[in-house]
Amino acid sequence: MVWDEFENAPGSLGGRSLVGRTWQRAKVACDLLVRIYDNRLDARSLGKPHAHPVDRVDELISSIRRARD
Repeated sequence: MVWDEFENAPGSLGGRSLVGRTWQRAKVACDLLVRIYDNRLDARSLGKPHAHPVDRVDELISSIRRARD
């Protein structure tokens, strides 16, 4: 499971709860969420609910995949 320290609840990504995931999937999701937050792409930073720029998020996912290889 990925825990959201800001919400004090289980994390979610793309509207899906991150409960019951394998360790590896939880780690990848956590890394992605950290990168989204660090790059200020989260909804709180943008001031809009659920307003993630898809192209930037796709770039982050690609960079995580490249880093794992």
